[in-house]
Amino acid sequence: MRISNFLLWQISYAELVVTDVLWPAFEISDLHHAFTDFSGRTRRFGLIDPTPGSESDPKGS
Repeated sequence: MRISNFLLWQISYAELVVTDVLWPAFEISDLHHAFTDFSGRTRRFGLIDPTPGSESDPKGS
């Protein structure tokens, strides 16, 4: 996906859905698919993943 520096700072915390369906062919089922994609996301609001033993765990436990 290419954003081409369009509102780059404004979309820094935005959540985007990229689809292969072009606008004239975009249907309600494609919108429902986007909603499903959004609902399955884990939002961390800037925090790191607290999974123990992961690379992002600063303690390394």
